[in-house]
Amino acid sequence: MKRPKPIRICHLSSVHKANDTRLFYRECVTLAKYYETYLVAVGDSDGEWYGVKVKAIPQHTSRLMRFLFGIPHVLIRGIRVNASVYHFHDPELILVGLIFRFLGKKVIYDIHEDVAKLIALKTWVVFPGIVASVYKLLEAICLPFFHLVVSEDAYKQLYNAHTTHIIHNFAFIEKLDSYRRNLRNTSDLNLFYIGSIDELYCIFESLESIYLLKLRGYNPKVSMVGFVSPRIEKQIENLPFYNLIKNNITFYGYLSAEEGFQYSVDCSIGLCLVSKNANSYESYPRKMFEYMGVGLPLITSDFPLYKKVIEKYNCGLCIKGNSAIAIADAIEVLIKDQTLRNTMSANGIKTALEHYNWEKESKSLLSLYEKILTP
Repeated sequence: MKRPKPIRICHLSSVHKANDTRLFYRECVTLAKYYETYLVAVGDSDGEWYGVKVKAIPQHTSRLMRFLFGIPHVLIRGIRVNASVYHFHDPELILVGLIFRFLGKKVIYDIHEDVAKLIALKTWVVFPGIVASVYKLLEAICLPFFHLVVSEDAYKQLYNAHTTHIIHNFAFIEKLDSYRRNLRNTSDLNLFYIGSIDELYCIFESLESIYLLKLRGYNPKVSMVGFVSPRIEKQIENLPFYNLIKNNITFYGYLSAEEGFQYSVDCSIGLCLVSKNANSYESYPRKMFEYMGVGLPLITSDFPLYKKVIEKYNCGLCIKGNSAIAIADAIEVLIKDQTLRNTMSANGIKTALEHYNWEKESKSLLSLYEKILTP
C-alpha cells in the first residue's frame, strides 16, 4: 500500500542566511520532523541539513541588486519547490507572498518587527515618512489575502484585523547546557556580549563604560561575539579613549550561539543593551534568555517589556538611559556583590528553563501548521 506523500512546505527569505538561527534551526528544523520542509534563503549552495532542503540564492552587495535580482530569484526557486504552504519572513517579499496566494497556495507572513516604524528610522531612505506610509498601505491591501500572520506579542496589536498567531523567538536553552554555570563566583571583572555589534545595541556606550571602569581602578576583560561592519569598526577605532581599552576587549567575529557561548564560561556579567531608537526594543532580545539560560546575570535597558522579566524574576539589572555611566555603575554593583550575582544566576537558569525556551514555542508553531493545513 502506498504511503501518502508528506505535505511540502517552503520558507522564503531574500535577506536572511540559510543558517539563520530563527529560520533554520528553530522553525524549519522543527517543522522538518513532520513535513517535507524547504528553505529558500541566502547561501553558498543547495543541500540538506537536519531534514531541511535548502535552496540557496546568492547574497547581493546592494539593496538595489537584491530588489532587482534577489526577490525574483526567491520567487522562481519557490515556484519550483511547488509547496502547499509558503511562509515568508521579509517585508520586501510581500508581493511574492501575494503571487503564491493567487497561485492557490496557503501563505503565512512571519513579521519580525514593526516594519513601517523601522522604515521611518532608516537614514538611507529618501522621504522615510512617505515610504513608511506607502508600505503600510501595501500591507493593508495584501494582508487580508494571507491565511495567517505570525508575530510576537509586541506587534500583535498592529494586526488585530487579521488571524495572528504568536510565536516568540526564544532560545534553544538546552543546546547551551555545557556552558551553564550555577555560580558566577569569579572575582575578575569579565564581561560577555553576543549579537550584532553596532550602535543599535549600544556598542559605543558599552565601550565607554569600560573606559570609565578603568578610571575607577578596575581591569575589565570583555569578550564580544558578533559581526562588526567596516563602518562600525572604523568608528570604534576612532573613539578618543579606544587606545586605552583595546587590550581589554577581544572581538571574536560572528559565531553561532553554540560556538560563541564558550567564551561566556569564565564571565561574570552579560551585556544586553538596546537603543531606544532600535525597532527591536519592542520585542524580546533572544540573547537575554540565552544569558539567563547559562546563568549569566545581565545588564539590560529599562524598557517595560524587559523589566517584566528581569525585575520580576530578579536575574539582572535594568538601567535607565543606556548611558556609559549607568552601565558602569550597574557593572560595579554586580561585581562587588557575589551573593547577588549567584542569586541572579540561579534565578535566570530556573526562569529560562521553565518559561522562555524554544521547546514551548515549537509546540505553538506546530499548532499553527496543523491549523492552516486542516481542511
